[in-house]
Amino acid sequence: GAPTRRAPPAASTASSAAAAARPAPTSASDAKVSQELQALRAELDNQRKTSSDRSTSIDRSVEDLRNTLGRVEMESQQAIGKCRDNQNALGTRLDEEVKALKGGLSGRRSEKKAPPTEAITVEPGNGTSNGVAKSDEALDSFRETVNSMEEKQQQQAKDLSAVRSVLIEVHVNLPLHAVRASRIALRSTELSREERKLALSSLEAKEQHIRADIERVREHSDQSPEMALNDLRSIGLEPPSSL
Repeated sequence: GAPTRRAPPAASTASSAAAAARPAPTSASDAKVSQELQALRAELDNQRKTSSDRSTSIDRSVEDLRNTLGRVEMESQQAIGKCRDNQNALGTRLDEEVKALKGGLSGRRSEKKAPPTEAITVEPGNGTSNGVAKSDEALDSFRETVNSMEEKQQQQAKDLSAVRSVLIEVHVNLPLHAVRASRIALRSTELSREERKLALSSLEAKEQHIRADIERVREHSDQSPEMALNDLRSIGLEPPSSL
């Protein structure tokens, strides 16, 4: 008789039906990944620009502080020169007073050797005593001025050393902040949209705070290097914690 056809296996029929029921792949997931990558690139560019602006502002503030310290140092040098001139003038005056004292002592010795009939009258408030008193006062005033200038120079040396350490710390921390910003940007794909908005809000608030600190340092650098240095210390330039 005619050959009979065998029915296909049940398993093969089920797999074919499942393949037919499976939807064709779409580009929706690819579009979502592309959008995430674009957002990541934009955020990374924004972080780089913010880091660059912050570096420029800090460099400008440090340059202003350097100029202020240079001006203070110049004023100190001028004051020291004036003190030296006063010292020379005081030394000349003291020499004249010593010569006058020696002359007065020589005159008294010659008067002691004179005959007893010659009377010697010495007034208590003579010019020599007044000159000695004035010389002592001038010498005390000069010593106080020199001590004050030495203390001021020591304080300026400490401030300059602190500024140098702050400069070194700033330049060391800038690359670390850039690396940290890049790392946060690369991890942003793991965050939800709400978490990303919260992180951006926090970064914007931090940026505003830093800009206010920089503005305060710039204003105080024209008034007092000590105040500007305290402001730099209060900004908080510690190395960032590891992520």
